[in-house]
Amino acid sequence: MSQRAGKILNMIAMYGIVLILVLILQTVLPLRVFGVKPNYALAAVVTLALFEGPNRGAVFGAVLGFVLDCTAGELVGYFGLLLMLSGFLVGILSETALWRNLPAALAALGAVYGIVTVILVVWHCLVLLDPAAMLPYLWTYFVEFLLTAVVLIPAYFGARAASKRLMELE
Repeated sequence: MSQRAGKILNMIAMYGIVLILVLILQTVLPLRVFGVKPNYALAAVVTLALFEGPNRGAVFGAVLGFVLDCTAGELVGYFGLLLMLSGFLVGILSETALWRNLPAALAALGAVYGIVTVILVVWHCLVLLDPAAMLPYLWTYFVEFLLTAVVLIPAYFGARAASKRLMELE
């Protein structure tokens, strides 16, 4: 087996381990604070895209999102689209601005939550015509953002270490 094939195999194995770990944390473990779970999947996609770029971030986000859509039993395609776009946009940001530090990861996470919140507000105000119904969602998204930011910190350092390890294999 060539060195390039070995690197690709190591990368796929790493992504597979991360995917399984995120699935277990997101779907099986009932870790909740104020009734809200952190979004482990979004933290994983943001940190992976930060170090691996837009293409791998988008593909990993789409695959992880599709698997989450299948296990969550909700609107099929929601997590896949959200995580794919998040991975792509964070990857573009990391490549163009060359920001690959923890504050950049937290800022990218905040931007994703900001975009989702704006979409939620527009949905409730213009489509559902019930702006008062969005207030509980805003609190939930705020708490989820804070919990996900806490989860993002160890995910960032894990992704940074894995990225360095993969670069050493080149």
